[in-house]
Amino acid sequence: MKILIVFRGGYTRVSNPQSVCNNIKNYIINPLINKNHLVNTVFYTYNTDPNKLNIYKENLKPIKIAFTNDGQVVNFKELLTDLKSGIFLNYDMIVILRFELIYMLNIIEWNILNKEGIILPFKEDKIETYQKERLYSDTIIIISSNYFLKVVNAILEHEFIHNANKPGVLPSLHELGILFHDKFPEIPFSCIVNGYYHSLSPALPVVLQNPIYIQVHNILYNEHTYKHLISENSTQQLSSYISNNIPCIFAKYGDGEYNAANYYNGGNCDGTPYTRRLGDKVRESFIYNSSQKNSMIGVWHDLQNKVFWEGLGNSNVNWVDYHTVLIDNNKPANHNNDRLELFKSIKQSKRKKIYISNAHMYKSKDIFLIDSHVIIDPSNWFETQYEQIFNQVKSQIEDDNNTIILTSAGIGAKYLISELHKLFPKAIYIDIGSGFDKICTKNDTRSYNPSYTELCDYLRPILPEGWN
Repeated sequence: MKILIVFRGGYTRVSNPQSVCNNIKNYIINPLINKNHLVNTVFYTYNTDPNKLNIYKENLKPIKIAFTNDGQVVNFKELLTDLKSGIFLNYDMIVILRFELIYMLNIIEWNILNKEGIILPFKEDKIETYQKERLYSDTIIIISSNYFLKVVNAILEHEFIHNANKPGVLPSLHELGILFHDKFPEIPFSCIVNGYYHSLSPALPVVLQNPIYIQVHNILYNEHTYKHLISENSTQQLSSYISNNIPCIFAKYGDGEYNAANYYNGGNCDGTPYTRRLGDKVRESFIYNSSQKNSMIGVWHDLQNKVFWEGLGNSNVNWVDYHTVLIDNNKPANHNNDRLELFKSIKQSKRKKIYISNAHMYKSKDIFLIDSHVIIDPSNWFETQYEQIFNQVKSQIEDDNNTIILTSAGIGAKYLISELHKLFPKAIYIDIGSGFDKICTKNDTRSYNPSYTELCDYLRPILPEGWN
């Protein structure tokens, strides 16, 4: 098939266009090319940020770029008018996307290539909202060749891009589904649904019973989408690795790691400065750590972060819950038996336990039977102490078959783990982070901790007698 991918609208809201482009190539363009489809791209956009636009141009290689000086309504009208010209009628399918979309399922799995007519995604996650508003998202519009002119003419003639009675940008594009259902029943109409809708499809209203449902995750990011990102029961899995003496890596890549790897100014909540060296090493660590057997990578709750990390070259990451080793307010302590079992497995392990943290965490030795406590500066150890700390930990490892390395060492811990693993691949590496802070210091270093009393009650089975 010959497929034209049209990118429309703005791109200035995209903070990291390179990672978005990598995602587009991995999930949209390359899967089509790998199936021997001919793919071209065009842009209909604004010349508002030449630097970001150049990144899109270099990666997506458009055969045409059309600019507009006016708003999105005019831009979309120009796009539709161009679709009626002979140059675009040579394609079997036109896929119209937004510049800021990111994808979680490759386009081959959307099951759209054998569909005719127009294909749209739902706008709302909740079926009750859809029943009330009957709105569709304008993020993806797919048109097959046999219906190009009918679809485009229907939109232009009914002025569904010029509804002056409603506020907002392109409000009536969200009503395209109503247009084709109510006024053009002869044009086949299919719906792309995200994972949330997939399970509810039997309960959809009559108006939605005829379309063909295609499961695809789109830009919408919410708690449900996050659950689809991560491996379930990661805490139990990590406990199992420890109890069964299986080498593994658990490392968290949160907002601090993301900011450092993107060379932001400033520093994180622990006072660690985002230096160029730290950013480079965090990137290196992710590429290495995420590629290892039995690696578990804690993903931050912002989908853009996931796209960035995968854009570094590894799209087959075993993403797990960022809070795998953390007890938080979202999961009250008395319900968090999996965390308690994890901490028990650490304490009961016969492996030598080496813990890298600041001096305030000294009480961890009594809780988890730590054999060696390597003390670091609370804020800037990576720039001032890295070689010293690396050599000190290395000297403590007598047999990696018999070693657990625990880190509460911030952003630099990820690189430390990767470099130690290269020398000692049979050790168990756990990026505990702030997981022990409250119980060892009584300090609230993060906002998600339960109270100290709750934490003591919960961890009582592993606390030394008379703990306070």
